[in-house]
Amino acid sequence: KTLDGLVEAGYLSSEQKLSSTTYRFVHDRIREGSYALLDSEEERLITHLSIGRRLRGAFGSTPKSDELLLLVSQLNLGTALMLDPDERRLLAELNYQAAEVAVLGSAFFPAAAFLGKGLTLLRDGDKTASWSHHYALTLKLSIAKARMEYCCSRYDQSMAFADDVIKRAETLDERQLAYNTKILCLESDLRASEGCSLARDVLKEYGSPLPR
Repeated sequence: KTLDGLVEAGYLSSEQKLSSTTYRFVHDRIREGSYALLDSEEERLITHLSIGRRLRGAFGSTPKSDELLLLVSQLNLGTALMLDPDERRLLAELNYQAAEVAVLGSAFFPAAAFLGKGLTLLRDGDKTASWSHHYALTLKLSIAKARMEYCCSRYDQSMAFADDVIKRAETLDERQLAYNTKILCLESDLRASEGCSLARDVLKEYGSPLPR
């Protein structure tokens, strides 16, 4: 009823979709003014976290692409108050899924941001802890993060994540994608000789050395 009253007053617009109703501010200035009414940073964090949790519950376990991006964006803004390790791990996975959606739209910079947020959630202040406690998800996020940084032409950042995977991955097959990304970065950064040298080392590790 309160939301319908705001629609009648001209602050919100509404759109009926099957069994649900979507409400939007009619102008960015109204949204910004409403946000400014929240008195403290903690109150803003609480609001974002509450909205994100409500959206997660409403959208269920398989949200649509636009729903996924919306709920992840809200939850990400409230992570400072998200203390449950299981909830943080779930959000890290959702950030990976959000990155996949962003990549489909060639939105590489947002995708890189989602992946970075996922890693931050797993690390919780300790970079090595995520590899110990969440190995598979950390590996998946790190490989994707390295590739997205490459797609954003941020080669140094890409190689840093690739090197982390190369250092911590348990098998050669798991390191292979990181090697591939690093070689691409070296070639794009006009360091082709280093890329060729690394490629030779990788082939040697696979047992197929090339003659020099």
